[in-house]
Amino acid sequence: MATKRDFCRLKRTDGLTIMVLDQILIDWAHLSILTLAIGFLLHEVGMLSLGHAGLLLTGAYCWALWARGDLSLVSALSAAAVFLLLMALTSLRVQDDIFAVVTLALAEALRFFVLGAYELTGGSVGLGPVPRSDWVASSHGAQLLALVTGTVVVSVAVLLLARWPGVVLGSIRDGELLSQGIGINTGLTRFMAFALTGVVAEVVGGLQVAYFGVATPQMGELDVSLQSVAAAMLAWPMWRQGRPGRSAIGFLLGAGAITIAPPLLRQLIREGVDVAVLRQALFGALLFGLVHPRSPFSRLLERS
Repeated sequence: MATKRDFCRLKRTDGLTIMVLDQILIDWAHLSILTLAIGFLLHEVGMLSLGHAGLLLTGAYCWALWARGDLSLVSALSAAAVFLLLMALTSLRVQDDIFAVVTLALAEALRFFVLGAYELTGGSVGLGPVPRSDWVASSHGAQLLALVTGTVVVSVAVLLLARWPGVVLGSIRDGELLSQGIGINTGLTRFMAFALTGVVAEVVGGLQVAYFGVATPQMGELDVSLQSVAAAMLAWPMWRQGRPGRSAIGFLLGAGAITIAPPLLRQLIREGVDVAVLRQALFGALLFGLVHPRSPFSRLLERS
């Protein structure tokens, strides 16, 4: 027969489980939105960005400074727009692999600025606590806000890429010179694609601060961008040109795999192994199998 102590222990365990599940769902929702942005930019336009974490960091600190009353709403939005414009204009002067390096360099420069400008940003400690709505701070409110935002992003992506915009982006990816020859302004198109996905990344940063109540430089680390890139690459078998709905489902599933891996590995491997390093090694091996033309996994996917 269960005693009162056993019931209290069970209740605390159930509460902890619900908190963990809520946290996983919130992390999945945030990562899914960022993966949709990076994934569509990667697969549809052929632009690999490693700097979207810097845009996420920009959105986070602009939201935090506005919520704390340090900046007006217009000033916060202007600061976010200026950095987005700077990254877009600078990065689009280069292409291919150099594009990824430049976006990474700009994101790291912003993160080091945040670390150095202690009086404005709080340095390595970050800005917090940030005032937030009780509804957003609750599990149900945060989940609903994140899921609604993700639904809006998916809907907009499907509407934009279902018809001629998807064809235009695909033509730039497959042959930019040929696209220019038929009259497509490839520079403007690439700029608009990067700007739209950058806005999405900044919104994710704002959502994270609205939920967690703190903005820290760790939000802009390279690992944040790499997680989204890994999720987008895991979704590659689901991606099809002109099928944005199917591609979006793949991005959601890829983000789910990245999100659920750490807690799952912690349950399977109790001690003696660094879970973070093991997770990176496993995803690295999987990504290698996806992209290497001679790997059995890659050949199997090509036949599917």
